Amino acid sequence: MEPDSSAGVTISSLTVPVTVVGWLYILEDAAFFQHFCLTFLFTCREFFVGLSKRTNQRGAEILADTFKDYAVSTVPVADVLHLKSFCSMAGPNLIAIGSSESAQKALKIMQQMSDHRYDKLTVPDDVAANCIYLNIPSKGHVLLHRTPEEYPESAKVYEKLKDHMLIPVSLSELEKVDGLPTCCSILINKKVDS
Repeated sequence: MEPDSSAGVTISSLTVPVTVVGWLYILEDAAFFQHFCLTFLFTCREFFVGLSKRTNQRGAEILADTFKDYAVSTVPVADVLHLKSFCSMAGPNLIAIGSSESAQKALKIMQQMSDHRYDKLTVPDDVAANCIYLNIPSKGHVLLHRTPEEYPESAKVYEKLKDHMLIPVSLSELEKVDGLPTCCSILINKKVDS
């Protein structure tokens, strides 16, 4: 089903700065991207698209047509808003994943769909699996994750990542409206002049 253009949701009406994401504008007409850009996980090798109330097959097809150099696989998502409600990339080859049955089922599907084997970091709290990984030339592996005050057991798991600079980020207020770290960020790969 194509989105209803009279619904009033457009790229320009979203309350986040989306102008820096040029390809997102291309996908504006897909119901897949009508509300949020959290419905897929990009691993730098492939896309996993979470099929949920906020995602449809047509959106996955448009994503695949737009990024022809990458594999695009769909993953049914149940009991949460979107795929990144319980997983995200925590490193170049590392998927942070929640421990719920829904999260583990989605991970199993992703493993079956992929030709690549990813390392996994399982955290007890699904929402704490939503983190932001950055590879910063002067700092190396940097990971923004939820604080020990919010999710103490999950923070202990992140603390085992000795090769990462860990930055705990408190989002307890944002979480009240289902907000997660990746809801607040648009990452841009900027080339550094040498």
